[in-house]
Amino acid sequence: MDSRKLLNLGLLVLVVGLGGIVILDSSKETEAPEPEKVSKLNTAEISQILITIGSDKPIILKQTNKQWRIVKPIDIAANEVQVFALLGLLNTISYGQYEVAEADLAKYGLSSPSMTISFNQNRIAIGDEDPVQHHRYILFNNTIHLIRDNYSNIAKSAPSGLISLAVMPENSKIKSLHLPDMKLDLVDSSWIITPALENPISQDTIHKLVNEWEFAQALDVSILGSVKSPEIKYKPIYIEFNSDLPAMELLTFANDDETLLINPALGVQYHLTRSANTRLFQLTDPQTTP
Repeated sequence: MDSRKLLNLGLLVLVVGLGGIVILDSSKETEAPEPEKVSKLNTAEISQILITIGSDKPIILKQTNKQWRIVKPIDIAANEVQVFALLGLLNTISYGQYEVAEADLAKYGLSSPSMTISFNQNRIAIGDEDPVQHHRYILFNNTIHLIRDNYSNIAKSAPSGLISLAVMPENSKIKSLHLPDMKLDLVDSSWIITPALENPISQDTIHKLVNEWEFAQALDVSILGSVKSPEIKYKPIYIEFNSDLPAMELLTFANDDETLLINPALGVQYHLTRSANTRLFQLTDPQTTP
């Protein structure tokens, strides 16, 4: 092999070697340290959340059989999405840390916090907002953390903001549905309509309407006031289920803006779209639609 070929081969080896060094060095540069977090607690081990806001009575949520419920001030299924979002506070990124011994708690709104959230026995105090970055000061385990606040508004919305949007109990199956203008009963796997309609309606159409009820979701839920407006004429609804679930009595009202479903036993009202009034109360068979 002549000297020119040897030289070219040597240069090739040198280039490949330098390229490997560059790749190794660049890979080291891209390794960023793991960001500091408020805690390393496992959210899957949390079974109770207690929220206190000012002098109001505490709001308590408990997890049983992997399902979250609000147990105080009312007993009702919780909105799992909102609860899991609130649990994220435990593992959120901390953009700054200050030891309590070296800090003036009043400066951060933490000497008498207006809100606290306890996850099992782990208490987090919610303080003021940083006026520059609009992050929030919180106190946990004698350390003040500065976090991006995606949590205080969720807690402030409780209890109504943490109530499940589902109108029916989870996995419930309806066997009898008494609506203001008709009654639907499941008899020997077929739906019977009372009073009978002049034009026949397919079982699929009836099943579709029942499904609308079984999976009905509200846009919002609010705590029911102690006094209902006398000007509103509420219509009654009565529902029975296949399982051991107790029968449900509802009241309904619709206007140009929304459809309301009120559950007096739970003390809540569900706010649905105006179009829900058609889906939940009217049978329209595609076979008979002109």
